[in-house]
Amino acid sequence: MPNHPLVSAARQSGPDAHGDHTCDAPPMPVADGAAGAAAIDKSDLARCFRDIGVRTGGTLLVHSSLSAFGNVRGAEHAVIDALLDVVGPGGLLVMPTHTWGTVSAAQPVFHEQLSPSITGRITETFRHRPTAARSLHPTHSVAALGSGAREFCLGHELYSTPCSRSSPYGRLVAAGGQVLMLGVGLDCLTLLHGIEEWAEVPWLFNRVETLYVITKAQATLTVVSRRHTNDPNYEERDFPSLEPILREAGAIAYSTAGNATIRLIDAARTTDTLLPLLRENPDLVLGPRVRTPL
Repeated sequence: MPNHPLVSAARQSGPDAHGDHTCDAPPMPVADGAAGAAAIDKSDLARCFRDIGVRTGGTLLVHSSLSAFGNVRGAEHAVIDALLDVVGPGGLLVMPTHTWGTVSAAQPVFHEQLSPSITGRITETFRHRPTAARSLHPTHSVAALGSGAREFCLGHELYSTPCSRSSPYGRLVAAGGQVLMLGVGLDCLTLLHGIEEWAEVPWLFNRVETLYVITKAQATLTVVSRRHTNDPNYEERDFPSLEPILREAGAIAYSTAGNATIRLIDAARTTDTLLPLLRENPDLVLGPRVRTPL
């Protein structure tokens, strides 16, 4: 790696990128008796993913917690390989490789290759697969493998917000894609930030930062980025409170694998359900202490 003047900044440490997952709340518990679940392997996982309704040939975004499963033979590699088997060669597998906890005005450099994902061990291993593409948004990048991966990631850095309609999160909805939640709850569902953005929630952004992206080719890009609010009156979301709404709309299905609760979410149906509600009441997603009634 050439000694680029910004590379050392990109390597600065932050939250443990090789940890389990980084979310606002721990995953919800699974059914009684699951704590002693036996070890699972790639075939068990693939069967679970097919049975819950993951579509072969579709676009699938995966949020994950490896430790939530319990004992997985093959660890994160088994999870990734099972997902790739189920989506198939004509499908597209996508994972968040966020760096919002490590890239900021204080440390403004995102490196396409060197900046680790803070969204868990599965995502960090996934982005290092030889043919994986990674989008260049400095705080909310994704990695993708499969049909159209590079096109799916292209241009993410061109938008001042992380989840615009033209970002990978908007493309997921446009493609009729699904979101698979492996051992994590709706606190980790980045699509909900996209829906907040598309509903033009007035308190969503409260500051602008100038950030820098270093590409694999060692080009340096400047990205003027609007950051999600850190105002304590608005920063705390209550995304899990939306789950009954999604169940009623038929937008979410459930299963288990090992010790983990599995959720499969229809991205377009979730958007169609929540977008008008957020436009009517932007505070719907806030914690109970500040939420206003519908």
